[in-house]
Amino acid sequence: MSDWLRGARKVVAGLKPVKVPEAPARAFRDLWPGDAARGQRLLRGECEVQGSTRPLMLIQEGGQGWSPAGGPPAWRAAVHGFTWLRDLRA
Repeated sequence: MSDWLRGARKVVAGLKPVKVPEAPARAFRDLWPGDAARGQRLLRGECEVQGSTRPLMLIQEGGQGWSPAGGPPAWRAAVHGFTWLRDLRA
């Protein structure tokens, strides 16, 4: 095992150093911009999905929270996804 490790170290030591670029080679723009009004509603504690607005209250605060009883499946899927992050950024 030590011969193998010694040989591996020699190979690695002989490699040329890699230059790390200052910035990414390409900049990608988001094809789906967020909605600033929807982001404001999120900051107020409301989430709008498919035209339906529901409060984002936890069970401890008197809401139904994120449980299956907390809303229709499409609403729960949207809230558990990350597409709403675009709205916060907008």
